[in-house]
Amino acid sequence: MLGKMIENTKDLNMVADRLRARGEISRLQELCKEWLIPEKDMQDFLQGKRLRLAEVPLEEKNFSTASEKIAEEMYQFEGPGLAVALGQYLMERCEEKTLGEQKTLGEQILLPHKSLEKAINFILQRVYEESKDYLQQNRNGQNGAGVAVSSQKVYHWLEEYYALDDAEEERKKKEEERERKRKAQEKTAVKGVKTSVKESKTKKDSQISLFDMLEDGEKTEEKNDCV
Repeated sequence: MLGKMIENTKDLNMVADRLRARGEISRLQELCKEWLIPEKDMQDFLQGKRLRLAEVPLEEKNFSTASEKIAEEMYQFEGPGLAVALGQYLMERCEEKTLGEQKTLGEQILLPHKSLEKAINFILQRVYEESKDYLQQNRNGQNGAGVAVSSQKVYHWLEEYYALDDAEEERKKKEEERERKRKAQEKTAVKGVKTSVKESKTKKDSQISLFDMLEDGEKTEEKNDCV
């Protein structure tokens, strides 16, 4: 039902945010099932380890500079907030090398599998790990409580994410996601075929019953004529 009101990933995330804020977990689960959202992503979203339920995909595009890529990613987030603050930090330091790496921060940003949203989720994961006990006691992993983290620590985690060699891990995740969606589509297709066969059989049975009724009626008329 909810899925019919949603046209894109942006709408999906907006509805998911509202359901989480209201504590309507069963409806959120229904939404995730309809949009093929992995269980782990949903749980991470509920626990505050993901900024949004679903990542808004960037268009397949070759960016000429890191600043251009970050600017487009920042545009996906409405209004000022964590994404904008982190984006501005990155744009100011594109030419710097991070955490002893040979590549500059800008070169790491331009890697196809890296994104600002994944960086934010990486930071939220670190925050959750550091404050897990407090968060679970005060909000049971959902809404209502927050923790204070120094900007220095946040920026350190940000650079740690971009320096992380996770290309192979991201490739495997994409393959698993494609396979999961393929199986879900096959399951839906099989269910559709079974439904069609059932409807066809029901229609055929109805037609046979109608013909039987007509034949019975004709026989009755013939019998009455004979009498």
